[in-house]
Amino acid sequence: MASDFELTLIEDTTKTLFADFVDENGLPVDPVVVELVILEPDANVVTKTKAAVDLDNPSVGRWEFKFKFDQAGRYTGSWFGETTSSDSSIAKTFEVEASDRPGV
Repeated sequence: MASDFELTLIEDTTKTLFADFVDENGLPVDPVVVELVILEPDANVVTKTKAAVDLDNPSVGRWEFKFKFDQAGRYTGSWFGETTSSDSSIAKTFEVEASDRPGV
């Protein structure tokens, strides 16, 4: 599974986060369960799911969510997918810098 998390962003940036799910043969597959969990710097947990129709599915295997990084600090994001044959997950940690820092 591939996913897109930037290492450093500027506060108040909106970014499309994505995950590409594939089967054991490397072919795109839509999991039965898809979940994105984001831990924000203030310890708030944002959970978006396929079941709640929170996530976009523009093509087979590709899941996306537009997220606004509205505070500076460290975020941890995790995508989870469950197919009929396997489960997969990926987690990334990334930093968001304050938008009022000098030189920006």
